[in-house]
Amino acid sequence: MSSGPTPSVLDAGTQMFPDLTPAQIERIRSGSKLRRVEAGEILFRPGDTGVPFFVLLSEPWKLCSRA
Repeated sequence: MSSGPTPSVLDAGTQMFPDLTPAQIERIRSGSKLRRVEAGEILFRPGDTGVPFFVLLSEPWKLCSRA
């Protein structure tokens, strides 16, 4: 018997930018490519397709949207 619905990434209780534990970061890192970005570099723009998955390991960073 099911204990209820499984939360999805669209669930209101899901964090869009969760803090990852060191173990979670290591798990992701094993199949990833580490890359440095310069201050002001834009990783993706609204409407971009095929955008890869990013894990930001240091601060500060800024999420901006121009309306």
